Parts: sequence; structure tokens; C-alpha cells
Amino acid sequence: MKPSTSDIGKFVIILHGADEHGQPQQVFLQSYDPDGNNGQGKFSVTTKLEHAMKFVDSQAAINCWRMQSTVEPLRKDGKPNRPLSAVTVQVTPITAL
Repeated sequence: MKPSTSDIGKFVIILHGADEHGQPQQVFLQSYDPDGNNGQGKFSVTTKLEHAMKFVDSQAAINCWRMQSTVEPLRKDGKPNRPLSAVTVQVTPITAL
């Protein structure tokens, strides 16, 4: 199941991490497939808001972040395999950017 998004969405997911120099970096989620990479999840990011996945509300964004792989539904420890939950994210209204 693919995340449901809309170009008229009002929320985005920001991923927090570091660039190649170790500097803090915030990027937008551009695409996400929890079944990609043999169930380990595959996502891409962008620095441009216009290329970001947009969600109609914050709950839709949270539901995307929590999506469980159907290819590999459980991790080795028996917990749900939600690949994007391994990344620090922030659900943000577009109006706040």
C-alpha cells in the first residue's frame, strides 16, 4: 500500500539528520515505499518544498511514518517493521515553513 498524498496537502514530513560534513540538516520526505529494499524500506528526500510529499492532515502524515512493510512485516525482535520510524521526523504544517 502506497502512502496517500495530495498536491493540495497542508502538512509535510521533515527528516532530521546530518549532511556529509556532520552538520545538522533538515530535508523533506519526497517518496516512501515501506516494501522497498526487500522490506527494509526505501525513501527519498528533497530540500525543495514543492517536491515534498504533502498530506491532507497531520494524521495522514503520521500514518505514512508508521506504515508497516508487507514484505517483511516484523523485525528480528518480533516488533512491527516500520522502516521510516528509524528516522527522526517532524510533521509540520506548510504554513509554518
